[in-house]
Amino acid sequence: MTNPKVSIVIPVYNTEKYLERCIESVLNQTLQDIEIILVDDGSTDKSGWICDEYARKDERVRVVHQDNGGEAKARNAGISASGGKFIGFVDSDDYVSPDYFEKMLAPYNKYPGLDIVISGMTIIYPTLKRIISWEKESILDRRRFVSSFFLIQEKGMINTVWNKLYPSGLVKKVSFNSDRKIGPDLVFNLEYLPLCRNFAIIPEHGYFYIMRGKSVTGRSIDHYHPEHELEKSIEWRRMMGSFFERMGITAENSENYFLGRRPLWFYTLAKNVILPGTPYGFIEQAKQIGKIMKHAKKGKFLQIKAGREKLSLFFFFCRLAKSPLIMLLLVKTAVLAEKYYKDLANILPSPTNKP
Repeated sequence: MTNPKVSIVIPVYNTEKYLERCIESVLNQTLQDIEIILVDDGSTDKSGWICDEYARKDERVRVVHQDNGGEAKARNAGISASGGKFIGFVDSDDYVSPDYFEKMLAPYNKYPGLDIVISGMTIIYPTLKRIISWEKESILDRRRFVSSFFLIQEKGMINTVWNKLYPSGLVKKVSFNSDRKIGPDLVFNLEYLPLCRNFAIIPEHGYFYIMRGKSVTGRSIDHYHPEHELEKSIEWRRMMGSFFERMGITAENSENYFLGRRPLWFYTLAKNVILPGTPYGFIEQAKQIGKIMKHAKKGKFLQIKAGREKLSLFFFFCRLAKSPLIMLLLVKTAVLAEKYYKDLANILPSPTNKP
């Protein structure tokens, strides 16, 4: 299919159990002027065969087979193979509502000059679902987007690529980087957003993101390593600072972001240690939290400036605690409190946020 309106890139790796549902949801879009690029990233199950079968049955489907190189390289291959005016992404174990891409494309048809459309999402947990949505359609220039950035980010609408539709001419100036410790989706968007002048945010939430298993990140992590997460958080802080500078966010606002809304990597890391899906018993949890405490004392991720940070009672006691065992009990208490006190949940970051 030549010159489709929208190219939809789907990286595929060993998702035979979910792949047909994903592909069918995209093929059955009300927007028919699409191409689907399935990038088989060296699957060892029947995923590659399923991709080829769909390509044989529908001319809108194209398949790229490559050796396993990870999702970032698969998405880059999909972008390179795309011929559409716009590019969207779907993960092969997720699915979309029938009118999802029609609604994503609509703002481009109404407002010439847009550089990105951002939607909400529906997150499907094993026993419940969570809808993340924007209140109403908003068309923002760069200044208004910057002023709204923290709210958009707090909703979790910045970190992923699959809730966005990109103009192909602009998005091909950026590529996914698999060498970064933090998520390639976030890195990609931090590189792309500074290129944009006009933004659309829509209330649509017809992307269904499936949270599988018990892992702390929702997908595939079987073992949690604080050292890796600490390195990742340090790089995340560095990249966000660079992004703020390029977007024109003032130093004061960016500092308030780190010290006020998200200064507390400690809690995120410590909380992940005790969540279901991590391989630690009680004693090992205390040992892992002890490792995090050592990093905290080195000042690697809790940048304390007297009078500027907004510390809850929990963090007041955390600063006094000397024993990893006492700290573990404090974290467990805070996790229980989060279930009952919404105000606390608003202060403390969630480990399910990406990255």
